Amino acid sequence: MWARLDDAILDNPKIIAAGPLGFALHVAAITWCSRNLTDGFIPKRRVSQLLDLSSLQVSETTLGRVRHRVTCEDLAADLARIGLWHDHGVSWEVHDYLVYNLRRAEVLARRERAREKKRRQRGDVVPPDVPRDVPPDVPPDVPRGQTRDTRGTSHHPVPVPVPVPGSQEDTLSFASLTQGAEPAPRATELGFDRFWLTYPKKRHKPAALRAWKVTDGARHLEAILVSVERWKESDAWRRGFVEDAATFLRQRQWEDTPAAAPLTGGTTKTAGNLEAIKAGLELLR
Repeated sequence: MWARLDDAILDNPKIIAAGPLGFALHVAAITWCSRNLTDGFIPKRRVSQLLDLSSLQVSETTLGRVRHRVTCEDLAADLARIGLWHDHGVSWEVHDYLVYNLRRAEVLARRERAREKKRRQRGDVVPPDVPRDVPPDVPPDVPRGQTRDTRGTSHHPVPVPVPVPGSQEDTLSFASLTQGAEPAPRATELGFDRFWLTYPKKRHKPAALRAWKVTDGARHLEAILVSVERWKESDAWRRGFVEDAATFLRQRQWEDTPAAAPLTGGTTKTAGNLEAIKAGLELLR
C-alpha cells in the first residue's frame, strides 16, 4: 500500500512553519497511518518511535528560538499548534489525511476484490460451507489444524491443454484477418505499415495505429489503399486540407467519395463563378 502526499506540500505555509524536523515527523506519521490503516490517527505513545531523535541529541532553530535535545513530543506539540495535527487526548490525528488517502474500509475492500480475482484466475472455487483457511483439496473428514503432506495428492484433476487440429489460433493468417464480412478474430496491426507509407500526412502515428485496430483496418486494407490514392486527387487534399491518419480511419473516410479537383486548375469556388458569368452572358445575347 502506498501513502499519498500532495506534490505541492513543500509550498504549504504550515509545512514551512514546521521546519525540517517537523516535516520529517509529519511524513513519517502519514506513512505509519497508511501502513497500519488507522485513518490518520496515531497513538501518542507511538510518536516517539516514528523518529529516533534521542540518539542524535538534536538542536533546532525554529519559530524564532533555539531548542536543544528536541524530542518527538516537542515536534508533535508544534505540529498541533500549527494545525497539521489535531489533539484527541490519547492520540493525534493527521490533518486532511483522508483527503489524500483511502479509508481503512476501502483498502480492505480493494484487497478482498484483488484476492477474489486471483482465486478466479487460478480456478480456485471454494464452496461456501468450507472455511477459507482450509485448502480446497482437503477432504471434509480431515480435522482442521491436522497437518499432512498434500503434495501430489490433489483431489482435483489438473487440466492438460490438448491441441485441437485446425484451431483458430493455428489457422490465423493475413488472409483470414483481411478477408470476409466478419470482423477480424482479434485486433491486429497487419497492413498498417502499408497504409502509413502511402498516407501523405505523417502525424500522430500512435493514434493512427490505435484507430487502425479499432476500425479493423486489416480487413479493409485494399479498399483503404485505393481510397487514399483517390483522395490524393481530391480538391481538398490538393489544397493541403489533409486530415490526420487517425481521423481518416475513425471516420471511415475511405468509404466517402471525395470531390474531384477542377479541371481548369481553379478552385471549386472560381469554377462556380465562371458558370455564373457564362449564364449572365447568355442573358445579354
